Amino acid sequence: GLGFNIEGGLNSPLGHRPISIKKLHRGVFCAMWHIGDVIVSVNGTAMEGMTSVQAWNHMKTLTDGEIKILVLKKKKMN
Repeated sequence: GLGFNIEGGLNSPLGHRPISIKKLHRGVFCAMWHIGDVIVSVNGTAMEGMTSVQAWNHMKTLTDGEIKILVLKKKKMN
């Protein structure tokens, strides 16, 4: 796996929301990403307009090698 779980997307139980990180597992991304960060694109494919199942299915098709994931950091509340 890629080391994280996702939530949101088109037709989400919580309404239409961006695909975001729901849970992080141990690994490289834990230091860079946080729960709630939005996944904008994966290897150039936009996540906007996808259901969480469609987004996850796309990520599962990725082959070994370099994977580019564009993440929008969640704003911190003071």
